[in-house]
Amino acid sequence: MVSIHGDIDGDQHDDTVSRYTLAGLPHVHAKLFIGQQSDTVLPLGFADTVSVNFEDIDHSAGAPNKPPVAVMAVGAGNAGSAFITFLTLTPKYCIRQWHLNNQPFSYRISQQGPMSGLTCDGTAGSIHYLLVTAEQQPGGQWKITTDALTHNFTTAVVTSLGTQTVPDDPGIAHRYGDIIDCGHPPLFP
Repeated sequence: MVSIHGDIDGDQHDDTVSRYTLAGLPHVHAKLFIGQQSDTVLPLGFADTVSVNFEDIDHSAGAPNKPPVAVMAVGAGNAGSAFITFLTLTPKYCIRQWHLNNQPFSYRISQQGPMSGLTCDGTAGSIHYLLVTAEQQPGGQWKITTDALTHNFTTAVVTSLGTQTVPDDPGIAHRYGDIIDCGHPPLFP
């Protein structure tokens, strides 16, 4: 069992989030400072284990109390890819994977075509989480699609921000096929 510590319920006290494998399935377990515990099975990609870290997805600079952090889980994909999902607490303080359209939410980070990644952009005291895809066009340019990722408790909210076209360059895979500027190292060197 591997554990990390951070405030997932917003009470300004660190809670403990652990990951472990049971019967070949990855699990995430939360133990709140107040003593309440919950556990969830988290099948993700091709992994029998996941890595977990905290994401300040509801960041609000200058807030009198820091908002709770979310848990990002990463599971293995095939070469050059991984799967991510987020977990937060339900209103009854149980840790759960986000859902989108009544299905478990996961997103493939991939440097294989079409490329897909997660980028973070800080503006106006907030951190914006953006899902991006890059598809090469017949003329060599890349069509970039960007969606904002937010949540309401354990419901993912994905909002289209449109598309743009960028010229071909060797940094495309790094910029649009990895996790960039979200407070931790990229998945792919």
